[in-house]
Amino acid sequence: MDTQLSASVRDHSQGKGGARKARKSGGLPAVIYGPSHAPESVTVEPKALEEIFRHSQNRNTLVQLQLGGKSVPVLVREVQRHPVSRQILHVDFYRVDANHPVRVQVPVVATGKAKGLAGGGRVQIMRRALDVLVPYDQIPAAIEVDTTELDVADVIRVSAVVPPKGAKLLFDQDFPVVTVAGKVRDRAEEAPAAAAATPAKK
Repeated sequence: MDTQLSASVRDHSQGKGGARKARKSGGLPAVIYGPSHAPESVTVEPKALEEIFRHSQNRNTLVQLQLGGKSVPVLVREVQRHPVSRQILHVDFYRVDANHPVRVQVPVVATGKAKGLAGGGRVQIMRRALDVLVPYDQIPAAIEVDTTELDVADVIRVSAVVPPKGAKLLFDQDFPVVTVAGKVRDRAEEAPAAAAATPAKK
């Protein structure tokens, strides 16, 4: 997929007036920031950016901004939209650098067939995305969590999740990520049920 996006420098000294002027002329005001670089005000083509969003379906898609004859790799950090029309009003781009890993959120995907499914349980993802520190050119599309050994009420916590190669999981607490939800039957519950099912001897 082509993620190139043309950009032109915008005079940031004009503030909100400059942003309104850019929108009036059909452009989209944006800012580029990142390590070792001063923030730059630019204008991009809104329809081209929407097309990238529509095709990628991935918040961590790397966009190549074509600016001043150079290709600048960026990630979309924040998108401001109109509350009613949902039209994009402003975009923040984060300028990536090979010497600085990026912090991103990566969606969680449950894999495997959990043991607890046979007992009527269902796999429940408790944390939809995890914070990851990773080189910008190695950002994974998803973090896979193997549920094969999970029985009903079992939990996989973030400390047990194996991150993709080159990535480091970031967390302060050992929160649950995936579980198998359902009712746990113990022997005390099963005994009366078994007795009721056995015909009485005459």
